[in-house]
Amino acid sequence: MEKIAQTSNLAISIQEINNLMDELLSLPNPFIYNFEKPIAIKMTKYDIEKKFSRK
Repeated sequence: MEKIAQTSNLAISIQEINNLMDELLSLPNPFIYNFEKPIAIKMTKYDIEKKFSRK
């Protein structure tokens, strides 16, 4: 896997998104980063609204 950082406000194409997802899903555990930090989390709509003070 190529070592790159994806920064905010950077537009990428659908093809680049698909390539990144393919690389991520090819890992043994695609949901944990090297230092056991989560890459993906599950949140409900309520949790998201609560984070943005809508509830």
